[in-house]
Amino acid sequence: NNNNNNNNNNNNNYNYKEVSEMCEQIYEQAGKCESSLSITYPITTACNYINDVLPRLESASKSLGVYTGGAGGTVAVAFAWMFGLLSVALGAYSFLLYRRLRRSKVALNDPNTSATLA
Repeated sequence: NNNNNNNNNNNNNYNYKEVSEMCEQIYEQAGKCESSLSITYPITTACNYINDVLPRLESASKSLGVYTGGAGGTVAVAFAWMFGLLSVALGAYSFLLYRRLRRSKVALNDPNTSATLA
């Protein structure tokens, strides 16, 4: 009786109610702006970046047509289609050239050939 796999082979990882160490380290390194929270020691190291720099980057990329707010830019879609079609065309052309090369190989010194070369 194994008592419902009572942590045999350490398979009860889902029972822990704590944040994993990796998630905790990522959270500690992340930029935070806790200025509007009513906590004792708010972390405000990234407030300038979050409130000023990110909105300016977003508006600049929207004006260039690079970022459309998650709806997928028409320029990016057009380039993706063009890349896909050109890849298929290049693949078909290379296969055509490969077939032509295989057909054009002629053995000039084949002993089964009765013709003589001058």
